[in-house]
Amino acid sequence: MLNGRDSAPVEQCLEMLDELDDFNHHTEILGVTYDYSNWIAQCHVHYSTYAKYLTVRRGASCYEDYLSLFSDA
Repeated sequence: MLNGRDSAPVEQCLEMLDELDDFNHHTEILGVTYDYSNWIAQCHVHYSTYAKYLTVRRGASCYEDYLSLFSDA
């Protein structure tokens, strides 16, 4: 769950994606991108997928169901 118990709205997911891009840029500057690349990729998937889930649940009762039902998520 993003942003604690109350979850993140779509706008906050987009903000987190922007912050993730900033973080990625800093890892490039520091030459440590490889160390964080898997974590960055996982965050990107969940931040963007959670925003999709909030806007188009496509019959899923919760985010976990959304992930398991739709491999394109």
